Amino acid sequence: MKLINSFKVFLTCAVFALFTALPNTVTAGPGAHGPNGEHLDAPNATSMTGTKSPRFEVQSESYEVVGTLLKQELSMMIDRFDTNVPVRKARVQVELGALKAEAKYKGDIGNFAIEDASILSELWKPGDHAFVISIIEPENSDLIDVKLVVSNEADLHSHFEFKSASASAIALALALGLLIALLAFVVFKKGRLFAQLRQGGL
Repeated sequence: MKLINSFKVFLTCAVFALFTALPNTVTAGPGAHGPNGEHLDAPNATSMTGTKSPRFEVQSESYEVVGTLLKQELSMMIDRFDTNVPVRKARVQVELGALKAEAKYKGDIGNFAIEDASILSELWKPGDHAFVISIIEPENSDLIDVKLVVSNEADLHSHFEFKSASASAIALALALGLLIALLAFVVFKKGRLFAQLRQGGL
């Protein structure tokens, strides 16, 4: 009985270590909703600071957009405002002054990306940048005004580091959990062996 209880303790420790080591990868997406269905985002466009990659959040009556300016693209996650369902098959364009480019949808990430070099070059210049996002679907369309603030400290070399970081952290957590579980199993098996030898000796 004592051996079984010890095994349960070790196994519980392994599970606890696994979950505490896992990073908190769940973040509120565009148009995050509270428990009562209320929108947690601000009702108008904002430019998010405190991160190396310039970001913005903007909402209209139909859509919500969270954008991140990266070295290789302007990434935009688009949801429907009323349902918080991600938009996947819309035609999305960005107009910055005389410059205009159409976004490409990336299914592996679920974002719309502007990769036009001229637009990216303009957006990476420090200062306030006003541009318009057009979202066109068969049943609906909208024009959304955005203001993106790019500081002098913005990191031009920013990229999607969260994917590799999350993968390595999860792998480390799994390895840690498995190692502890293995140690618990070894202790349990040795304990049973010693108990059997002792009983046999008696």
